[in-house]
Amino acid sequence: MHEANDRQTGIEPAFKAGLRNVGAMTTHDECLKAFSVSLEIMEKRIAQPIRIFVSALNA
Repeated sequence: MHEANDRQTGIEPAFKAGLRNVGAMTTHDECLKAFSVSLEIMEKRIAQPIRIFVSALNA
């Protein structure tokens, strides 16, 4: 079921795994660490390529 949803939404499996792991965490610090790792994945996959593209347009 999850695989079909991943294909439909295009969400990275690593990001989804990070979010699923947050539910199993017991401490607030563990949750924050897992969430920050998920944000780093999004930064590398989404924001960084957009910045490169925009800087190429402005060059």
